[in-house]
Amino acid sequence: MHTRTSLVSVLFALSATSVSADWPTDIASPLVVGSINNGFDERVGIRSGADGSVWLAWQQAYCVGDLRLQHVSIHGDLLSPTGLAIQEDPTCGFHVEPLMGVIGESVVVARGSSSLLDTPVQRFGMNGSALWGSGFVSDEPLSVQGVLAFENGDALIASLGFGTIHIDRVDSAGNPVWSNQLVFDSPTGANFDIVDLVADDEGGAYVFWDSPATYVRRIHAMRVTSDGQTAWANSVRVVDATSPSSGGASRHTHSRMVSDGAGGAIVVYSEGFEQGTTPAAMFMQRVMPDGSLAYAAPGARVSMRTDRQFDVDLQRDSETGDVFVTWRDGFFDGQTVCTQRLSTAGDRLWGDEGIELGALERTTGSFDSIWNHHQLQVAIADSTGIEVLRLNGSGAMVGQPIGVAASAPSSFVKIAGSGRGSVIAWQVDVPSTLDDLLVAQRINRTGMLGGDPCNLADFTSDGELSFFDVSAFLSAFTKSDPIADLTGEGELNFFDVSVFLSAFGAGCLE
Repeated sequence: MHTRTSLVSVLFALSATSVSADWPTDIASPLVVGSINNGFDERVGIRSGADGSVWLAWQQAYCVGDLRLQHVSIHGDLLSPTGLAIQEDPTCGFHVEPLMGVIGESVVVARGSSSLLDTPVQRFGMNGSALWGSGFVSDEPLSVQGVLAFENGDALIASLGFGTIHIDRVDSAGNPVWSNQLVFDSPTGANFDIVDLVADDEGGAYVFWDSPATYVRRIHAMRVTSDGQTAWANSVRVVDATSPSSGGASRHTHSRMVSDGAGGAIVVYSEGFEQGTTPAAMFMQRVMPDGSLAYAAPGARVSMRTDRQFDVDLQRDSETGDVFVTWRDGFFDGQTVCTQRLSTAGDRLWGDEGIELGALERTTGSFDSIWNHHQLQVAIADSTGIEVLRLNGSGAMVGQPIGVAASAPSSFVKIAGSGRGSVIAWQVDVPSTLDDLLVAQRINRTGMLGGDPCNLADFTSDGELSFFDVSAFLSAFTKSDPIADLTGEGELNFFDVSVFLSAFGAGCLE
């Protein structure tokens, strides 16, 4: 970069104005997004929305309350001070993450496993308005267990009958797209749960469900076409609990699924054993569009580490098709968070064992991950706070861990992309009361807490443009830090310098 000296000279001559961000910049003062009763359990969901915003939905009470919804803009503006009550929740002690699917500037949401007979699935706009009238309901006592949103505004809604799976497709107004509901049988009878819906890249989807066997689970799949038909004569058993080469999936932890970007789907699961101290490997399987499986059972091994591998989180790089598997590794004590990158061919790209990110507390520890703008970001929470670690595509650490919370229990941390930054949400315990808080922090593209810089050239995120921004950009560019990739094309070159110069010259806008 022989132009750096002249670049600094030019930028010294340019001026700037200042702006302020609404997201907090103090680690001790997160943004309060809602109220939630105490009792740490998995009842909060987060999804990336339009224009860098995020949606959050959660079951507010441990016993009888509301399903609440919150929209947070990229600037930290809230839909409601404590979230919008959108459904009654009459349950006690039964909590699952709400079902959510983002369509443009709206979200489809429902309480997981609720009855479609009296609890509608609804679509909400960013102003809190209900876009499907009275919502989508059924005249049968079906249990809704899956929602999948499509870019054209349609949504799939999956529900359970007695031994049957029911799939509805509705348009942007909530009206049925198909003349008849698609219904097919589960080969395991009535004892099963839908795990996930995954788009097949042709307007249809894969439906995954699991069923219990002796101390393990079997995983099944069916492909549903865009016109409401089953693509295969019979469902596919992705993980077979009776095969000598596959002992089944663990009944102690859920499996995860994601599109492979080529018409198929990826499944990652933990090997099943009854004893929690028995070493258990994690495997990846790929379901092809014709219903065949890409790998011989039990699948491609995720890591050659020999401890127990469970609580998987699964992300995909849409450009390469590679998947990122992050998991809890170890027995009762001494657990760690590990991550691995695998190709769709099953190659372990970050070494045979993957990468160990850090220790994780046995009872209060949690983690979540996203792949966003060529970075894997992993949020790790425990009783002392929350840190976010960043890795580039090669598995190298980007900068230092970013502190998000400095104290208080932080179980079930969640993270979602927010433009070129990320939003982290968690629960804060309020002593001597049942009314705890659901809070959030934002990490901007420069790796600092708060809103976005005043423009792309504000590398210090202080709302002003100065020599310090020039220095920070040059330092990042020299170190091949992804934050200097201002064109978003995955590499650093003169075009990134040109974008920086243009943004610096334009100045900060109020």
